[in-house]
Amino acid sequence: MGNLFLKERENWTAWIIWSLIGCSATVMLSSYTSQIWMNLLAPIIVLGVLTTWMSYTKRFDFSRAFKVLSTVVLVSTIPVIIERVLPAKNAVVGMIDSGIIIIGVVVASSVFAYIAKRPKQYY
Repeated sequence: MGNLFLKERENWTAWIIWSLIGCSATVMLSSYTSQIWMNLLAPIIVLGVLTTWMSYTKRFDFSRAFKVLSTVVLVSTIPVIIERVLPAKNAVVGMIDSGIIIIGVVVASSVFAYIAKRPKQYY
């Protein structure tokens, strides 16, 4: 029956470490390419790895997976926003681009959370 009445607590230290891994991968990738959308490849790969692991363990429901994945991807995209988007010549364009990036990664994390959720259990 799984953990019917057990509320699992998050190990946020592990997720912050994954966020820092994604952040460092983004910084390393941004040193090789100057395109903004190519720099977002590293956080998406980190999301894919975490989604695969979450799907394999079957312990995460949608809301829990979404919280974790959105935290990891938002922290992982900070270098892209700081290095590439905000130093734009026009501040309005930089803010719009950073808003589009944030909306895009939240949508991506919701799609990946839907993939990672555990299947329904029938009793």
